Amino acid sequence: MDFTYFIINDQTITTLYYIAGCSFVLMFFIAASNTIVIYEDYSDFYLSLGIILFPILLLVGQFIIAPPLEMRPAGYDIYFENSNHKIITGIGILGTLATLIVTLVNSVKSNGTMIGIIVFLFKIISCGISVILIIGVIAGIFMPADNQKKRSRTVRSLLVALVVFKVLQFFIKKLVNGERVRKKRQYSKE
Repeated sequence: MDFTYFIINDQTITTLYYIAGCSFVLMFFIAASNTIVIYEDYSDFYLSLGIILFPILLLVGQFIIAPPLEMRPAGYDIYFENSNHKIITGIGILGTLATLIVTLVNSVKSNGTMIGIIVFLFKIISCGISVILIIGVIAGIFMPADNQKKRSRTVRSLLVALVVFKVLQFFIKKLVNGERVRKKRQYSKE
């Protein structure tokens, strides 16, 4: 299959952001209606974050143990160069696969096969957005600023981080709706 027609440019990235944002908003409204379980509990949410966090930690670990770029020989394979790279790659792949499988099983167990698969896809997008927000806020706090604006930038960054984390906390509370959906389903049976 030839993927040369899929060119990464600003327009493609913007489109992907819109798709991710729209799916996150849709999932939020579905969760708020308490008809479909998005996350059973907080452990389900944290396991879903592993889908994105394991590959990020894999890359960070590989770059930590790899020699600097200017010292790497030609053809250096950052994933399988030596046993240390192979171990980190194996842990990253197994961790990602485990969190994918557990997330899929939890989604299907809570919602049935068809809706569970759709919720699983939305969870992947949702955890990607959550991780990107968290990393962006943390990077905004610790980005080096010039000496004159360092104090105001730090205070501003901390305030922005506080607001973003509070908004994220609100969304997460709505998305973790297993208990509320079970109560609603139980009430509708009576």
